[in-house]
Amino acid sequence: MSEQIKIVKTIDCKGECCPTPYVRSKRALSKMAIGEVLKVIVDQQGPRVNLPKSLSEDGHSILDCKSINATEWEIIVKKGG
Repeated sequence: MSEQIKIVKTIDCKGECCPTPYVRSKRALSKMAIGEVLKVIVDQQGPRVNLPKSLSEDGHSILDCKSINATEWEIIVKKGG
């Protein structure tokens, strides 16, 4: 990400299987304003693949999805309208 993005909320979904990270992300996004940014941390392959796809289908923008170490990924989501 070349520009600085202000993360409004971070949720830690390590150890959680689908659909829990999706449900928690949707709940967090529902309390945020359009354009605000959520960071979700996951450590399992299922949520890493499915969460960006599902949230994108819900109308949110996936700004980034990257490995932060050998076992964890962060997914950066901008709330859509």
